[in-house]
Amino acid sequence: MIVVQTMIEDEKLKLFIKDALLEILREDRDWFVDIFVEALEEYALAEAIDEGMASRTISREELFSVLTTDG
Repeated sequence: MIVVQTMIEDEKLKLFIKDALLEILREDRDWFVDIFVEALEEYALAEAIDEGMASRTISREELFSVLTTDG
């Protein structure tokens, strides 16, 4: 009986969360989009940092040489 009751409560919670997210999308789409974009930017930054940590290290001179080279 407790297992069935827990399953019903889990389903109610899922429906509540789903309804809340749909309401946010309908009423305040810009806020939701801003949060989603921020999360994507954070993820991309973390990926770039990981990629940079795995790449070879170069000297400051080599970096500025590449940055100041035309074409």
